[in-house]
Amino acid sequence: MSLLRPRAQRDPSPMAARARSALACPSGADLRGHDDAPLLDAEVVSLADDGGRPTLLCTPTSPLLTHAARRDVVRLRVTSGVRGSTSDEDGALDVLEVSGRLMLGGAEGCGRCPEEHRLVVLEPAAVTLRVQGRTVPVPVEDFLGTEHALNRGYLQRAAEHATACHGEELRRVVGRLTGCPPGRLAAASLARLDADGVELRWVDIDGAHAQRLVFDPPATDVTSLGRLLREHLDPGIC
Repeated sequence: MSLLRPRAQRDPSPMAARARSALACPSGADLRGHDDAPLLDAEVVSLADDGGRPTLLCTPTSPLLTHAARRDVVRLRVTSGVRGSTSDEDGALDVLEVSGRLMLGGAEGCGRCPEEHRLVVLEPAAVTLRVQGRTVPVPVEDFLGTEHALNRGYLQRAAEHATACHGEELRRVVGRLTGCPPGRLAAASLARLDADGVELRWVDIDGAHAQRLVFDPPATDVTSLGRLLREHLDPGIC
């Protein structure tokens, strides 16, 4: 019987994974048309990664809807907000650039506005990533790969969202795991979220603590990750 351990599988397209992380967790973004005029303004509410397709949520009066209706060619440049994504001695962050045509998507309500917002989707035709001082082309097929759904950027944003918006639920989880009354907890947060599990951190009168919760089996996509977080933490976490 062989005593050799199986080698961990390497990501065949690490640059695509890094590029998707930048799109899922941007620290800044700039969208320009063929005339190099900026297209992002206050009427573009948010930018999201939908399977590798940059998706912008716009107010019903946003000028970007006109560009999408014409299927204009644009260039989106995104600066990564992923922790630890600095890639050179100057501390420069990864920069993703996606070029392609805009398309009109569906409508989406936020629950607070009288009118539904509209989605504008950028269909990638070319993708590059500036990393370690050089610009690297990323094959569009790799960039759109479903294996990159649980990228570092998405996982970081998910943990940050849970910490910022579900503090009460997280304190309730700590109370259930430790028996500590929620009133004695100063704070609770999520850290090191990945497909295999999540680290729950909290601060009480005795100091700072952490506990790793393991997913068995691991998450395979965004849907299963959400289900596992609700099962292992609290049903109210979205």
